[in-house]
Amino acid sequence: MKRRSRRTPIGILKLRGTYRPDRHGGGVDIPASKPVIPRWLKGEARKQWQGIVPQLVEAGIVCRLDRVLLILFCHAWEQYLDIRKLRQIEPLLIKTTAGNNIQHPLVGMENRAVARLLKLAGELGLTPSSRAGLRIAPRTDTGTSTLAKFQQDTRRQDEPGPYGPKPEKLGTETPDA
Repeated sequence: MKRRSRRTPIGILKLRGTYRPDRHGGGVDIPASKPVIPRWLKGEARKQWQGIVPQLVEAGIVCRLDRVLLILFCHAWEQYLDIRKLRQIEPLLIKTTAGNNIQHPLVGMENRAVARLLKLAGELGLTPSSRAGLRIAPRTDTGTSTLAKFQQDTRRQDEPGPYGPKPEKLGTETPDA
């Protein structure tokens, strides 16, 4: 049975310049917003969050909904560093009771930690291959990307927004008596 590839998020397609409404319509385009760092995230995981999240938000790649994925990535990073410290102390090979040399279990743990990090990094656009096609628009002085500004400018004022018709001004409705 052939595995189906996952759909590329609309935000990524727009950054690449390959978004086509006729082909990619129906998806949800959520604007970039800064996820809140959990208070309990400490140590290297917190440093990693503080290092990558501002850059990902500025690039328009993540939003508040990606918080759990970011927590998992930062936690996986901290676990990798802990395993790496332990592995540097221990030898790569250990002897069994039968006298055979085998790989130290920490080597396997380190390899799995790297695989987990790479998988999560790919989801967040943190690997060169996952960023290869992205064209990140420079920000304007108002803090919005030029792509977002362009989309706002090109939408006609009387055209409905992404969530249906634009609401009327508050206070102009007359209640039915």
